[in-house]
Amino acid sequence: MGQLQFDFLVKQGLRPSHVFLDIARSSLRAGRLLIPYLAPGNYLGIDKHSEVIESGKANEIGADVLKAQRPESVVSDSFSFEKISKRPDFCIAQSLFTHLDKRDIDLCFKNLSAFVKPGCKFFASFLETSIPIPQLVVRTASATSFTPAALWRLLAGGRVGSRGTSGTGVIPGAKS
Repeated sequence: MGQLQFDFLVKQGLRPSHVFLDIARSSLRAGRLLIPYLAPGNYLGIDKHSEVIESGKANEIGADVLKAQRPESVVSDSFSFEKISKRPDFCIAQSLFTHLDKRDIDLCFKNLSAFVKPGCKFFASFLETSIPIPQLVVRTASATSFTPAALWRLLAGGRVGSRGTSGTGVIPGAKS
């Protein structure tokens, strides 16, 4: 999965000079490839599990790379992006929203929209179905291109389910 994410992000325009935020970064699935690719200090990660962050550092990437590249990881279970030292140009939330309830999805989008650089490119995976699932309250979108603000509006009334989909968009009106 990490190689697929890396290849996708590079095809979408991610360059070493960009600041990248990996939301729910896990044990560095993509981070093990992104950290050496990006300029030092340009890989940012947030996850609610400190033990997963530490496991990724210990098992997925060498100590010399960590020292040279200075990736930043923040532990937060409330999407406290303000704890991160830089604002990203690119973000990804791979396999996150399928594990969250509507309240947490709303919180992620609200906090992310207030944090990122203007024009930030955001990528996410989500599930799509025509059957309403009230506990998640997500609605299908016919297009896979969206802004987080637009997706956030979609979250207010719809469906989630069986087919994996990903979407991308530029975050408009992000605070600088």
